[in-house]
Amino acid sequence: MDLTAIENSKTLILSNPAVQWNITFCPQNIGALGSMRIGKDGKLYMTNGQPQVCTGTSGVGLALHVINQPDLPGLSCSPNLNAIYNFQNGMSETYGRTNLPREIVLPPKNRIDTITSPLMRKNVCYHENDTLKVADGASCIEWSNGSPDNIITVTQSGIYWVKYFKDCVLYIDSFDVHFATMPNIEAVQYGCPGYIELKAGAINGAPFGLSLYNSFGGKIYEKDNGIYHSIPNLDAGIYTLNISSLGDCFTTMEVELKAYPIPVITVIPPIAQLLIGEEITLSAYGAMNYIWTPAGSLNTRTSNEVIAKPTETTDYTVVGTNDYGCRDTAYVKVSVDYNKNIRIPNAFTPNGDRINDLFSLPGGNWNILRFEVYNRYGQMVYQYSDNKAGWDGRYMDKDCDAGIYYYN
Repeated sequence: MDLTAIENSKTLILSNPAVQWNITFCPQNIGALGSMRIGKDGKLYMTNGQPQVCTGTSGVGLALHVINQPDLPGLSCSPNLNAIYNFQNGMSETYGRTNLPREIVLPPKNRIDTITSPLMRKNVCYHENDTLKVADGASCIEWSNGSPDNIITVTQSGIYWVKYFKDCVLYIDSFDVHFATMPNIEAVQYGCPGYIELKAGAINGAPFGLSLYNSFGGKIYEKDNGIYHSIPNLDAGIYTLNISSLGDCFTTMEVELKAYPIPVITVIPPIAQLLIGEEITLSAYGAMNYIWTPAGSLNTRTSNEVIAKPTETTDYTVVGTNDYGCRDTAYVKVSVDYNKNIRIPNAFTPNGDRINDLFSLPGGNWNILRFEVYNRYGQMVYQYSDNKAGWDGRYMDKDCDAGIYYYN
């Protein structure tokens, strides 16, 4: 084997050194070189691989080698063999050795000196914080947040770890903590009677499952993994919510739905009758805003007071809403009298004084198909289609004689 490269590198080869080896007192069962550790002082520490206790004299018991300058090559790293000992391990004080006030012990046989536990998952259901605890009997504890305590409090999801010694073995435990936050659900919610909307969750929240039950125990809603749940058209009362989240989290809560006051709408008059062509004012009271239907025969549809001029019997509906948006409905029936008997005057005086100068039909909501006036000889002296204003008592630009005339 060519060792030139190793020699030229001036590398220190570590072995199991046996200083003052005494087979009589310490049987030859030397193990491998102990695990190496870098101390906080930057020095390298390792066990010498000897039995934990060497009975007798002049033997070498369990001790620690120290490399004072591990970053330097060769012997310049300043190795110090068996530099740390303890008299209970069968070692005696010698120049350059330091007596450790505690016994140096080895882990049990067939045990590794570092155990990394599998990742432990922990779900925190609907609480703002939780605690993580190190195993009983642990020492030299160091958490991922730097805490040396047996118990730490966590408030956020994430991976947490803890290092500690127990029975001369270094353990590293890791925790995967997941916080399931309680959905945003108000315990008391309001709405209009029969139209209350129960809301649970938030648009940017975490998904959760929701089942909703009424006061009689009947299920009225169920959905898995929604970030926002909305159940409309509910009555006032107490409702039970079953809430579930990822990680087998489950809880139950009650929500009270309360109803806003509703307006009470009245219409004056509540019923009316008109002759064809007449109009009437209808007034509504009890709300803030109004909508009337049908609107075709109304002068407006959004006022509390409207003028109606129907051409046929009509059932009007007015919906009023209050400040809460709750509404009530009222109705009014306007009947129309279709009696078209026209009352026509039986005399007129066409003398030019602008008083009763014309013989005409009274105005109304009807169509005149034919209106003619005849003298006593049966001669037609006026026809509506030629002069729609009415008969002025003249025929062919001449005044007609006073007397009896007929019309149809």
